[in-house]
Amino acid sequence: MKKTLVLSMILLFAWSLPGGKTVSSADDEFVIPPIYDEVSPFEDGVAFVKKDGKWGLINITGTLIVPPKYDYVGPFVEGRAEVSVGEKWGFINRNGLEVIPVQYDYVRNFNEDGISVVSKGNKVGVINLNGKIVVPIKYNDIGWFSEDMAAVRTDKGLGFVNRKGVEVIPPQYEIVSGFMNGIAVVRDNEDAPYYFIDTTGKVINETTFNIKNEIYSGMISQDGEYFWVTDENHKWGILDWKGEVVVPPQYDYPIGELEFPWMRSDYKYSFYNGRAIVEKNGKTSMIDTKGDTIAFMPQLDGISYLKYDYSDGFFIQEYSEEEERMGNSIVFDSDGKELFRTEGHFITSFMDGKAAIRKEGMIEIVDTKGRILVDGMEFDGITNFVDGIALYHNIYMDDITMGAINEEGKEVFPPIYSGIESLGDQLYKVAVTDGQVGIINAKGEVLVDARYYDISYPSEGLVGASLDGEKWGYIVEPGATYDPTQAFMPSVEARLTTSRVLVDGKNVEFQAYNINDNNYVKLRDLAMALRGSEKAFQVEYKQSQNIIELTKGEVYTAVGGEMKITNSRQKILVTPTVSNIYLNGVEMDLQAYHIEGNNYFKLRDLGESLNFGVEWDADRKVIYIETAAGYEPA
Repeated sequence: MKKTLVLSMILLFAWSLPGGKTVSSADDEFVIPPIYDEVSPFEDGVAFVKKDGKWGLINITGTLIVPPKYDYVGPFVEGRAEVSVGEKWGFINRNGLEVIPVQYDYVRNFNEDGISVVSKGNKVGVINLNGKIVVPIKYNDIGWFSEDMAAVRTDKGLGFVNRKGVEVIPPQYEIVSGFMNGIAVVRDNEDAPYYFIDTTGKVINETTFNIKNEIYSGMISQDGEYFWVTDENHKWGILDWKGEVVVPPQYDYPIGELEFPWMRSDYKYSFYNGRAIVEKNGKTSMIDTKGDTIAFMPQLDGISYLKYDYSDGFFIQEYSEEEERMGNSIVFDSDGKELFRTEGHFITSFMDGKAAIRKEGMIEIVDTKGRILVDGMEFDGITNFVDGIALYHNIYMDDITMGAINEEGKEVFPPIYSGIESLGDQLYKVAVTDGQVGIINAKGEVLVDARYYDISYPSEGLVGASLDGEKWGYIVEPGATYDPTQAFMPSVEARLTTSRVLVDGKNVEFQAYNINDNNYVKLRDLAMALRGSEKAFQVEYKQSQNIIELTKGEVYTAVGGEMKITNSRQKILVTPTVSNIYLNGVEMDLQAYHIEGNNYFKLRDLGESLNFGVEWDADRKVIYIETAAGYEPA
């Protein structure tokens, strides 16, 4: 098995680290033991884990909130996570409850509006966070809501529904956009013009120009408040969202941004900070959204594409006479002023006013005017600067070594690693030559020894880690505080029980609750009720260790408040007890809930642990506790 880390270098590439080897080491750094096949980052106190091919949910102590039972799980969005069992899908909440039963053939994650698209059979509809159907499941396809309107498709075409599921505009169109400022763009068929309609379907404008926005499944992608269009002569112009001509078609073409330079057909035509680069009559110029020329650009021979620097607002135009590679670059500011150019060199995007240039096997760091800040660095590649640090690499034969420099070109950590990946917050995952990984900080100080096969990104103070690549657990993020007492615990409903309790034939009044069809009693109440019997036990709470300690055969010492019946609500939401529970010095796995300042335990669990009899008479609604008898499972 090989592991791969990927960084964006001057030359885009990926490298493989040496295969990680199994580490024979103690697990003392794990706060959640490595027993899972896969783990996910923690989010709001919970994380999904996979074991034996199924996914479950845990909290930061490793306590299972949902046992592994799902075939697939998605991230929590708006408090809901998609889950599947076989071919059916539903949603759970952080408590692990299936708030929307697993019943759909397909679901999309909820969006920020609290709606999800679901399907049954070949039809789709929309549900809300409570699972209520708000758009009937009867459509062939449906888009997201935009200004309270969503496009829907039937066999008749595309139309629009509102959030109440009412078809405001009947399906009839071949192509539609979403609504923006109360206007959408539609087209009946490929021979018809584009119409601009309001939310009632009334046509307010039309155009015979061809809209160049990307179209997916008949839905026009929305990219700002303007449309690039072409006329019958294939000249390019601009319309606004009302269908008004902002710039009449006149350009030979806009110079688009290539998201991936090696994909020549994947151009993206957009305005950036109100600027676009266009070609007309053999001249290149920068225009604003009104079509006014801001500046004329240099004429370039050969293939050219645009790279917009989102961080600092610069345009980098790269060009070459060779289709396979780009090498020459010109850097402009947002007013079209040429700042500097490189000839036959590669340049990164600017970060904090600095960029790196590869020049004849050397690396230079330049500012936005092209002035060399640091030169003569013999690196084969370098990343952008992030938080004042850039990662570099060297290649010798088949070996890659990596290190880091600061903005002054000074070495932050030496090139001794076979891979480096930023984890954020000035933490870095580093791989040593044998493929094992650890964590260092921005000073190069080792925070986690390189003894792991792999680690994941930190989240909420915990990091997924594996020693052998097969089993995963969690370690504490360097610098984070791990406090298991603050672990998220799912709340469940508890109801005051109306059942009578007989202890060795005597009626005893307990404050008891029914939780998930099981009876829970206050631990100290039971200890008080049994203290004169052969099944007596002592209860001690060690606050500093957060431990509840039970000792068999000792007479219970009352602390006050035992057997007290309070005027509690008939129904209450409760959370599990986070204390560790010991019986005669041995840690026990007992389910308990914290209710109004007291710990309530499942009566049958206590009967099994302390070996007393527990019986339930459903007809008479009586619970029998027999101290002379041993425990027998129901």
